[in-house]
Amino acid sequence: MKKFSISILFLMFSTILIAQESNLYMPLEIQQAYKNGTRSLDGTPGEQYWQNNSDYRLRVMVDPAKQTLKGEGVITYYNNSPDTITNAVIRLYHDFYKKGAERDLPLDPESLHDGVELTKLSINGVDYKSESRRIRQRGTNILLRLIDKLNPGEEMTVETEWSFPIPKDNSVRTGVIDETSFFIAYWYPQMAVYDDIDSWDRIDYVGHEFYNDFSNFDVEVIVPENYVVWATGLIQNPDEVLADQIAERYAKSTLSDSIIHIITEEDLNAGNITAKGTENVWYYRAENVPDFVFALSDHYLWDGTSAVVDNESGRRTAIGAAYNPKSEDFREVAYYTKRTVESLSFDIPAIPFPYPEVTVFNGTGGMEYPMMVNDGSSPSAAFAVAVTAHEVTHMYAPFHFGINERKYSWMDEGFAQMISTEVQSELQEMIDPAAQSTAIYQSFAGTSREMPMMVPTINLHSRSREFGIVSYYRPGVALHILEDLFGREKFNAAFQEFEKRWAGKHPIPYDFFFTFNSVYGEDLSWFWNPWYFDFGYPDLAIKQLNIEEDEVEVTVEKIGILPVPLKVTLVYEDDSEEMFYENVSIWEDGKTEYTAKFETFKKIKSVVVGDKYIPDARKDDNEKVLIKVERKAIELTDEQMQKYIGKYQITDNFVITIRANGGSLLGKMMGQEESELVPYSLEEFVATENQVKLNFEFDENGSVKRMLILQGGMNIPANKVE
Repeated sequence: MKKFSISILFLMFSTILIAQESNLYMPLEIQQAYKNGTRSLDGTPGEQYWQNNSDYRLRVMVDPAKQTLKGEGVITYYNNSPDTITNAVIRLYHDFYKKGAERDLPLDPESLHDGVELTKLSINGVDYKSESRRIRQRGTNILLRLIDKLNPGEEMTVETEWSFPIPKDNSVRTGVIDETSFFIAYWYPQMAVYDDIDSWDRIDYVGHEFYNDFSNFDVEVIVPENYVVWATGLIQNPDEVLADQIAERYAKSTLSDSIIHIITEEDLNAGNITAKGTENVWYYRAENVPDFVFALSDHYLWDGTSAVVDNESGRRTAIGAAYNPKSEDFREVAYYTKRTVESLSFDIPAIPFPYPEVTVFNGTGGMEYPMMVNDGSSPSAAFAVAVTAHEVTHMYAPFHFGINERKYSWMDEGFAQMISTEVQSELQEMIDPAAQSTAIYQSFAGTSREMPMMVPTINLHSRSREFGIVSYYRPGVALHILEDLFGREKFNAAFQEFEKRWAGKHPIPYDFFFTFNSVYGEDLSWFWNPWYFDFGYPDLAIKQLNIEEDEVEVTVEKIGILPVPLKVTLVYEDDSEEMFYENVSIWEDGKTEYTAKFETFKKIKSVVVGDKYIPDARKDDNEKVLIKVERKAIELTDEQMQKYIGKYQITDNFVITIRANGGSLLGKMMGQEESELVPYSLEEFVATENQVKLNFEFDENGSVKRMLILQGGMNIPANKVE
């Protein structure tokens, strides 16, 4: 009894010590991981760190005519943990489509089925299908009680055979794209993650994202003649499955700096794309990746190029874009992808792109997979750039870093949201994604539905606005503020150190926090706590303004608990400006007021705190106007109004119609209410219904050629077509 009491006291002391050293709230299961030595408070993997992994040998046949998939596989699972494993969890993700399954979103009834038909499941040669007392299914998870326990350092062999109808509703990351095009994800029985925090991951898949172990894949995909297959990994037999000229172009593209049109419309018309025969077997191999997906079509174009991602070694990444000939926006996607890969490798985070190949497939929505992206057609070049850059950036997180997206989606979505902004702005000057993230976040900040980022995202509905804010926008804004604090060079250095420590492993938020502390050289708990752990919002206000002769003092109060940079701008009567700026560290010591001082003899028109990149939940106290200048609308003549009347097209499905009515211009977007357009100049208008600004551009003859819609940090172009 005395020995037991001593051990309890030791455990309590260790727990208290860990909590004190971190200065961050830490759940008990995570404290236990630090006590066990699998994690370290300096942000490095602990001396006892481990993770399990698998080798997959899979063979799958797709019948496009019947829209069915049938597969068989052998999984070798390695227990690298110190634990004796007595049960196992196998995932059947496609039971998401099973009739009656729990889901976060509605599906097309035509996509629902009776579940994955698992015709074989054996472990180490023992048929578990006949062991009903040892097997049960809960949602998308099969829970097994093992006949033979799996000791540390041992492996087990899992053999499976299965089939299911391919979902016709492809809006949830996988399914039928058109009659002869398919994107196939989450398609094979997969070992769940067994880690040092939660043991087996038993979370049911209801629409959130994923958490997978790093594994090796050898996969054969069997499809009819004329179908091309794109997949995770590298194709091992291109000369066996592609027509000679297509195989040659593909090989050339992997070393080219230019865009190579691997499959052209002429090739499609000639029908000479793949090897002849009833069917072809496409063999792909991928090493140390957390998942495997593939896509196929018999009528897609294919562009290819490559990019140097490491100057020291000269290593290249091959880049592909596979798309429907009708998707005009996709004709530039290979270039967008190339520039994104280069920017990630050399600009921010300046980590060489982790994979030898990446392909963007023209499917639906926008979703990332190891070495593959599933992107729908975009309404404009600006949207095509945004979705391509964002999804390609995901190759780092959650894949190069094995993020648990189910609990911490901000660790990959926030990363992609922030890191991709630079290349997005480069490729499309009308895009200002950093300002857009700020605008979206601050519109929700401080509301009762907003959650702190450290609330596990599995607790939020995956299609809710609060999920979007906590996963994308609040973390994206936080990382922008953090980069401003660090400076680009040290910010990149912190991510590079994080990569050295955690690439190919399973980092949790504390590993990220502690690594950045280490590189910065200080404990940043004053930043981590409010931004990541606490309920709260950013809010600065002008508290006091003193002007005495040539001295101006602006006292700013920090009302919200989330610290943000301080920017104070004096706008003079002649419209010139003077600016005071301090990064977020001015609030590190806990102060709630700061006074910005200026020396000036010029007459001040207004004082403004913040800008479009600094979030503020309440902007009404951020400006003091000393000289009020009323902005007056202008009147247009009938002749002038005629220049604007007509239709403006964003995409085929997004058209704005402008008409004249009794001396006013009215604008209407399809499916929305009509709004009066008030002119403040011949170029600048405001829609009264939602206060959206519209800028019109003219050609050399004085005719309107297009309209720019200024909203959420973006300039959305709409070309005049009638």
